[in-house]
Amino acid sequence: MQSVALLPVAMILGISAIRAEQAGRYLGARTLGVALGGLMAAWLMTAYYMAWFTIFSGGLYLLCWAALTGNLRLVAAIGLMRRHAGSLIFVGLAFAILIIPFLSVYLPKARETGGQSYGHVLGYLVTPVIDMVNVGPGNYVWGWIFRGLQARLGGIFPSDPMLPGRVLGGEHISGIPLAFFALVVTAIWRLLAGKSGDKDRSISVELRAFALAVLIAWILTLQFWKASPWGLVYALVPGAKGMRVVSRYQLWLVLPFLLIVVAAWRRQAARLARSSPWLALLIGLFLIAENLNAQSPAELSRVIQLRAFASVPRPPTDCESFYVVAARRTEPLYIDAERNALYPHNVDAMLLAELWRVPTINGFSTFNPPDWNFARPLARDYDARITDYVRRHGLRHVCRLDIRDVRPWRRLVPAN
Repeated sequence: MQSVALLPVAMILGISAIRAEQAGRYLGARTLGVALGGLMAAWLMTAYYMAWFTIFSGGLYLLCWAALTGNLRLVAAIGLMRRHAGSLIFVGLAFAILIIPFLSVYLPKARETGGQSYGHVLGYLVTPVIDMVNVGPGNYVWGWIFRGLQARLGGIFPSDPMLPGRVLGGEHISGIPLAFFALVVTAIWRLLAGKSGDKDRSISVELRAFALAVLIAWILTLQFWKASPWGLVYALVPGAKGMRVVSRYQLWLVLPFLLIVVAAWRRQAARLARSSPWLALLIGLFLIAENLNAQSPAELSRVIQLRAFASVPRPPTDCESFYVVAARRTEPLYIDAERNALYPHNVDAMLLAELWRVPTINGFSTFNPPDWNFARPLARDYDARITDYVRRHGLRHVCRLDIRDVRPWRRLVPAN
């Protein structure tokens, strides 16, 4: 999610490439286009969600722009592509090459798993109004609203104490503050209606297309019980099945929202700053204050986690890979017995593998390999399951870690 910070870079590269193409500076346009392609290819490999949202939103913008300018008609579209065929082919081929490393990882897993099921996606779409402005109970200005909603929901369903968190917490806290929400909605309406607030200034078709694309993107994420327009995106758009938490799109939309609000309201804001500077200052301070939140998105302490592994010795030098039975001597139950059997040792192994730069056969993800069978590390058959996996994949020099033993490290010797 933090990789959304790359969005301004992608937008600058894309806009600069188009301006260079329009000015006839084809070498510069193609250079910028290849740079954008390289950024997107690396971004997809690094953080799929935000990169996919960027590509998808770019496609939406292009369709909206083509519709508003008449270039959506087949003849006009073909003529436009012919005029810019050189750059389109050059940048397209470059991107096709640059994206090969990502596709070599993504496509086999997509074929193996079929992607996220639509049933799982439904729980992470945007509930109209509530999720759109859900800034969480820790927000200093608006948190009281969501604390009240959580309490009321808990009172209605007292038999399910986890329900308020599932409905209003976690990934659902991706909304924008109420005052800014009002500015966004009115700004989109003003731009689409052509109301610039200045009689001598018209709204450019590019800006109207941008506002329309943002509005469509926002509407697509909405959920109406079990129905959602995102179902069309899920079924028709390549790569959409690779995502489960669609509500993260609202985090991507923050920068477009800001740009739209500035475009629609900056002249009025400038006039207010000249006529009533103190009022303008108070409004600005309030817009900043409503973003302040007591909740931290980081729910793990780096210091505590690293301290927990300080006493774990590195694996012997001849260990080519390892697996974990237990990496901590004591640890509280993780949520419940089922998830405790899945997560702690597998996640610990992943962190240790990063720290030591030694591969582990443990691990956990949304999609695990077909023969993944590394749950319940304290079960009697755990070592036998590991041995079976090691034999099937022809692994050698595999080591076993159990920090509770006097000798934490042992070499696994598969039976012949």
